Amino acid sequence: MALESPVSILYNSDGYELAVSGGIVPPVSTSAIMVAGLDSAGTARVLRTGTDGKLFITGSVETTLSSVTATQGTKGTIAESWFVQLTNGSAVIGTTINNALFVTGAVTIPNTVTTTMAKASTGTVSTVARSASSTTVLAGNSARIGASIYNDTNTNLFLRLASGVASSTSFSVKVGAQSYYEVPAHYSGIIVGIWASAGTGNAQITEFTS
Repeated sequence: MALESPVSILYNSDGYELAVSGGIVPPVSTSAIMVAGLDSAGTARVLRTGTDGKLFITGSVETTLSSVTATQGTKGTIAESWFVQLTNGSAVIGTTINNALFVTGAVTIPNTVTTTMAKASTGTVSTVARSASSTTVLAGNSARIGASIYNDTNTNLFLRLASGVASSTSFSVKVGAQSYYEVPAHYSGIIVGIWASAGTGNAQITEFTS
């Protein structure tokens, strides 16, 4: 017996005793779980359940959630950040050399990509007199697409495709007498030069821009 000398005994569907000290049973046709006997008013106290045995609750239920702060990595270096893993549904991919992310098959670019080579539409001709001292042959010009230099003298011209002083030991290219030189495409910096000796003649220069 669950209690000694009970006034009444109830049994659940499994045959276990449910003792009630006051002898009062739950209302007819009401599913319930007996948790005590009578209260001070002589009312039997039970926990109501639905017909499926689940606890029956009426009225509003209010819950309060405490705030949670989540920090995703830091604002420091890449090594301090959180890593993101990719998966193909069965394995993690793209994190190490053994399961590096890769793409197979055809890759289609939906838009048209058009490339156009820069073309020169303007040529500017200038002349620099022969000199045995380092002199500027062509000033730097960010709009330059190309240039040509003709050494219209009877001696060598030493060109330096950089800033500084040109000399017979510090130069980029040696242009012989009555010879032509074409500046590499897209070089837009300064060109300085010096002749092997003073005398007559010039450097004939043409600079090409768009």
